[in-house]
Amino acid sequence: MRSHSTRGWTASTRFCDLLDLSPALEQELAPFIPGFEFILEDLTHRESDELHDMATTAVARLALFCLKEVRDGAGFVDALPEWADIYHEVMASLNGVEAMAAIMRYIHLVTELPRPELERHMLTALGPEAKEAFVTLGEQLIEQGRREGLKKGVLLGRQEGRQDGQRRLLQGQLEARFGPLPAQAEARLDAGSERDLERWARRVLDAEQLEQVFEG
Repeated sequence: MRSHSTRGWTASTRFCDLLDLSPALEQELAPFIPGFEFILEDLTHRESDELHDMATTAVARLALFCLKEVRDGAGFVDALPEWADIYHEVMASLNGVEAMAAIMRYIHLVTELPRPELERHMLTALGPEAKEAFVTLGEQLIEQGRREGLKKGVLLGRQEGRQDGQRRLLQGQLEARFGPLPAQAEARLDAGSERDLERWARRVLDAEQLEQVFEG
């Protein structure tokens, strides 16, 4: 387990210590409570150069470095040149551009640096190859925006379609009850909200005159 809290990990690393049990209940359940202790990697107490030399993959080391340093904009930018070799190792790996774009997405979301300034610092420290990851990130953000827009459009279209169906049904009921509708009544139907249409539909059966449907 890894923690990158600015205050450091303060809780116990023993599972049983994390349970809020009364002494009596803890004693009764003791045979059934796992007693394992998880290994904690507290990044608060790690130096960046330690992370750089960890025995793990390049993308994991770079991700840990970003988790530790990105919130400190100035410190992150100052340390970037020392991580150029790890960055190029990530970019050269299988699916490296996509992995780097994912890391840059995290950087983009967490850092307080404006994107143009962030990009300038990264291009200076990491070289022009960083541009490819920024382009990939930009394409991903555009695609995400397109999908969200389509999703909203579909939901809006469904709502409008349902409301149009309610309007047509109500108009048919009114015409069956009161005959052809005057222009003023048709205008009220066209302008009515979904809630209005539901309220008017409940009045159709009891109203003796068309005007009573639209009262209030």
